[in-house]
Amino acid sequence: MAFRCVGSPLDEMRRLEKLRELDPESAANLVANGKLLVDFVRDGNLRALQCAAEYLEEGQMLIFYTVRMFREACATRRLDILRFMLLNGFDLQQSYMRDVLHSIIDNIDSPQSSDAVQPLIRFLLDAGVDVNWQRTSDLYTALHVACCKNLYPIAYLLVLFGADVNAIAANDSMPLACANNIGKTTTLTEDEQAQKSLLVAFLIENQARPTWRKQTRQVPLTSATGLSNPVTQPKQPILSFSSSFGIHCSIDNSSDDEHQAALMFDTSDPTESL
Repeated sequence: MAFRCVGSPLDEMRRLEKLRELDPESAANLVANGKLLVDFVRDGNLRALQCAAEYLEEGQMLIFYTVRMFREACATRRLDILRFMLLNGFDLQQSYMRDVLHSIIDNIDSPQSSDAVQPLIRFLLDAGVDVNWQRTSDLYTALHVACCKNLYPIAYLLVLFGADVNAIAANDSMPLACANNIGKTTTLTEDEQAQKSLLVAFLIENQARPTWRKQTRQVPLTSATGLSNPVTQPKQPILSFSSSFGIHCSIDNSSDDEHQAALMFDTSDPTESL
């Protein structure tokens, strides 16, 4: 497993510093090999990467360079290289890769690039990237980023893979609120307005809320009036309980202004009258 890294980045840095003291040439080769493989990925040279991986043993690649390789492959949308790295031990669950979806979506600058990047996002989600991971800076999920950038197709794909439409970020920001804010500071073109309408409608259809705070409900005027007018209230049943726990219901038909006698509860055993 050429791209499986052992230990933490801090452990690797300590190992590299110690190697520089004991064997400076080996330490320089370790760094040079990492840079060379990054260049292979940047150039899309999968064959050279395969040949190099045949001679690499586990632990001979620094995490810093394997992460750079994977991100370079994402930037160029080389799914073949990404697949090769995963098959050869690259850990997609490590902390340095948690924001990979955010980075990809942030770099989308046109509807054409949005279409081109969808296979990459689907590949990463299939590989196990957490679709609801929240980045540290603003607690945005990938769906927040897609909604801020008015990327309806990307938002649709993320929700399809389980993105939380009601994820709460910093300042109580939620995906639907991000979508509603599109165009508040800039003028939207007709196509951009159409994308926003589709995005907002899609989020609402999936039970998205603009805020997590409880919304105050308006009491209908007829209901409020009815509660204050006793004449409109239906007569309530009067229940009498016997010792046999039977429930007998009668309706009080007296007018509101008539004097009513005290209610009597029969507690005798009904069997005595038989």
